[in-house]
This record gives sequence, structure tokens and C-alpha cells, in this order.
Amino acid sequence: MQDTRHVDIEQRTNYQRLHQDIGTFFHNPDTESWLSREQMGALCQEISDKITALDPVTILECINAPRQMDEGLQRHSLNVAFLNGIQAGWLELDRSRVKKFILAGLLHDVGKTMIPEEIVNAPRRLTTQEMDVMRMHPVYSDGLLRDKFDDEIRSAARHHHEKLNGKGYPDGIAEKDIGLCARVTAISDIYDAMVSARSYKSSRLPLHVLNMFYAGAFEGLDRKLVLSFVKNMRLKYTDRQVVMSDGTRAAIRYIPVNDAVHPIVQQGADIRQTDEEWYCRGMAVEALFMDS
Repeated sequence: MQDTRHVDIEQRTNYQRLHQDIGTFFHNPDTESWLSREQMGALCQEISDKITALDPVTILECINAPRQMDEGLQRHSLNVAFLNGIQAGWLELDRSRVKKFILAGLLHDVGKTMIPEEIVNAPRRLTTQEMDVMRMHPVYSDGLLRDKFDDEIRSAARHHHEKLNGKGYPDGIAEKDIGLCARVTAISDIYDAMVSARSYKSSRLPLHVLNMFYAGAFEGLDRKLVLSFVKNMRLKYTDRQVVMSDGTRAAIRYIPVNDAVHPIVQQGADIRQTDEEWYCRGMAVEALFMDS
């Protein structure tokens, strides 16, 4: 469950309302507004404005917050939209392209609305048969978006589980056949999945996830994009507060590129690298808002 500090941040950033809006759009398929380009475009613009106005770490604190199982789809979609927009900015794409990447993040998993809820929200690992059903969601996403959104957004929705080595799904395509937006969305999708808790797995500390990205734990991703993501995330988390294994707080001063799990931290005048006995237990919650 979220603590009061996370709730406060989500309310002050309007993250909570955005999350509720997405839930409304996704779970009312019989209304005229379902997947409306106008309404999704307005939501996309608001997310783009938030990325510009807020410290990225404030957004990441919303993304890293604990979540309820039954709100997974809308929260995950919002998080991937934010992460896509942040990554697009790091890649120095123009503003219209950034908004397209945000929209792709919002819509990348819309096909899960066609999957039985007992599979999407299963409180356990899926069986082989259930996983086969789940792996149809990119195909369903593509179908739902047809005639509503352009090819790049549809491609990101269909191909964000493809791998550069051809071992992904649903089409088994590789290399140049996987577009940039789909490659970026794949990274956003994995990061958010790894920092979230499930009944069958614990959430991972963002630093651990960055370490996994750098070590190549997730095969088939675009290595250049992965390194850009890790580099920029390391910079964003530098100088931020962490909670240590003994309950004290420290400030991150340096995150080794090849060992993000063991950053160098500072407590008062003491500067030292963390280790297996004294380690970062979690990111401290900080409300860091820029003047607007």
C-alpha cells in the first residue's frame, strides 16, 4: 500500500487524476469516448506538460510507488507513457515526436482489455496456456488502434515485446523491422514491470533494475537505447536520498555504471560505497516540485 507521502505527491502532481482518467477511458468500451483521439490527445498533452514542468525524480517517485493489483493496467499505461516521454526527451526528439511516444505508451497495452480479467490480474504466475492467451494482447492492441491512430503508434503497441534477435512475439521480427518507438516502449515497459510488486514477486529497487539493464538481463533490447536509459537514470538518482539497511538515510553521490546496486553515498562527512552488509533498502520519498 502507498504511504501518505506517495499519496501527497500523486495528488499534488495530478498523477492520481491522470491515472483515474486512463481507467475511465480503458474500461468503458461501449462509450463514444473509448479510445477517442481527441481525449487521448488531450491526456497526452497533459502528460507532456508534466514532464516539462516537474523534476523527473518526482515523476519517478509516482512510478516507483506501490500499487494495487486491480489498477495495474491503467497505472502501468500511465507510467510507460511518462517513461516514453522522458526517454524521447533524452533522445532529443522534437516535441511532436515526444508526444507521439507518450501516446504510444498510453496505448501499448490496450489489448489487455480483451484478455479475461482473471488472467490479467492473476495473483500468481500464469500457466503456459494462460501465457499463450496473454501473449495475444499486442495483436489485440493493433486491432483496436487500427483506423484510429497512425502506424508508428500501432507498431509500438504490436511490437514492444519483439526482440532484436528475433525471439520475441507476436511476429518474431528482428533488428530494423522493430521501430524506434517500439524499442523505447520495450524499455519503459520492462522498467515499470520490474519496480512494481506482484503477488509472486517483490518490487525491485530502481538501482537494482538499472544494474540488470546494464548487465544485459533483458535480452533482445536495443543496447544503445539501454545505455542511454541507464546513463540518464543514474544522473537523475545522483544526490537523491536513500534509506539504508540500518534505517538511516544517506545521499547518493555516485552510481557506478557497472554496479548500480552499490552506489557511493554520503552521511554527514562520511562518504563510502555501499556493500552487501550496508546497502540501500529503498529510495526515500521526496516531493520535489519545480516552480511553474
